[in-house]
Amino acid sequence: MGYIQVGQETLDQNIDGGTANGTLGYSGDDYVSMSFTPAITGLCTRLSGELKIGAGSPAGIISCFLYSDNAGQPGNLLSTLSTLDAATLTSSYVFYDFTKPFVVAYEILANTKYHLVLHKLADGANYVHWNQGTNTYAGGNVCYGTNGVSWTTTAAADNDFKEYYTGFSKTGGGFFM
Repeated sequence: MGYIQVGQETLDQNIDGGTANGTLGYSGDDYVSMSFTPAITGLCTRLSGELKIGAGSPAGIISCFLYSDNAGQPGNLLSTLSTLDAATLTSSYVFYDFTKPFVVAYEILANTKYHLVLHKLADGANYVHWNQGTNTYAGGNVCYGTNGVSWTTTAAADNDFKEYYTGFSKTGGGFFM
């Protein structure tokens, strides 16, 4: 079963209003997630996080993953998106995109909770901030952990993110990965 793209990429979720610093890559192997609940069913082609340099000169790769939900925390890994070189971050918050080519994009379902998970290996005093605000987004919450398996939920905060999708039609043949 394959997919045929229907229409253009569309912004579904845009949570932007954080005023605090959520830390990524400070100690241990930091994993931080922001759960979200799409309003549509479509192929998830891009997730964005609003990031900046937290301190020092962060180096290394920031990886992005899409996880299912397990009782408000990340569950199973569903898809791996692109990576970002932490050295390209600036000192001001900017939305950085993590993409998935259409032919391998993941089908997301409306009214189903998912988790945008960012991972950055610890870099001592050189770390990244993910813009964070008070919990005004009813469709999700922040979780964090050091190993990508055990999570702590922070219900009083939201990390700024965007979620994009494209419509699709299922086909009976073809090979898509």
